[in-house]
Amino acid sequence: MWSIVSPCQQAPDSDSWQAAHIHNIFAESERKGVNMPKTDDLILEPQGELTLQRPALSDATNMFGDVYGGWVTSQVVLAAEMRAAQIARGRIATVSVSSMQFMSPVLVGTVLSFYTRVVDQGHSSARLLVEAWGRCPNGSDLRKVTEAEVVLVAIDPAGHIRRLPRDE
Repeated sequence: MWSIVSPCQQAPDSDSWQAAHIHNIFAESERKGVNMPKTDDLILEPQGELTLQRPALSDATNMFGDVYGGWVTSQVVLAAEMRAAQIARGRIATVSVSSMQFMSPVLVGTVLSFYTRVVDQGHSSARLLVEAWGRCPNGSDLRKVTEAEVVLVAIDPAGHIRRLPRDE
């Protein structure tokens, strides 16, 4: 779902944008067979641990002046790698990145925050959900930009898969 209003443009009615976005989340969840509580008071907020914050700079723009999706995707993977390296207490490698849908364009100057949470953890790998949220440089108007699941595996110095350390 693409929103015409970017995080750093004033929406005619911010509450309307959020309500439409919540409606889309419920519709997608229903399509996937996930039961979500029905509430009019649902407020979208970042979920997970703040792992990375970066300003969107002019060197990452497409020919239309918007920050291109490939740059945002690389930052999503970087945030996942940072969190996975903490979990693995060492070297990791990215195995896969799920498809991403961009909900809002990103303009130069938008401060992007990447939140990570562990979805699943195996003997040698972790699956993380990364949410990207954009906020104007003046601190106003936080909006979700995209999210993706990233699978990463712990590797040793020779590049071979190794077990994740156990928390004791």
